[in-house]
Amino acid sequence: MDQELFDWLLLLGRWLHITVAITWIGTSIFFMWLDRTIEFNELSKKDGHVGELWMVHGGGFYHVEKLLMGPTKVPESLHWFKWESYWTWLSGIFLICMIFYAGSGTFLLDASVSLTLRFFRRLV
Repeated sequence: MDQELFDWLLLLGRWLHITVAITWIGTSIFFMWLDRTIEFNELSKKDGHVGELWMVHGGGFYHVEKLLMGPTKVPESLHWFKWESYWTWLSGIFLICMIFYAGSGTFLLDASVSLTLRFFRRLV
């Protein structure tokens, strides 16, 4: 592989990994804050009602309501906050492969001695 292309792929992989890790940490902190600040509403008649919170951001008002899912039905349109963790994991695996397997020349490994390097070169 051309060294310049390899360096660009490594740079893009690192930036992707840092960016998605920051979003994963950010959403985790947001949900910890959300769980801590939700207030119980005695007037709510919904089954499984735990609490609610009103927020404002960018001129828009948001009404968040926390429900226990045991006695109620899961809605059809449900947003999962899972892609941040998936992309962090996938970009980390990409970086491991790029640095330790494809970039073995950086560490001055001898292909005749390194079993991992010989295995990876057969794949490519």
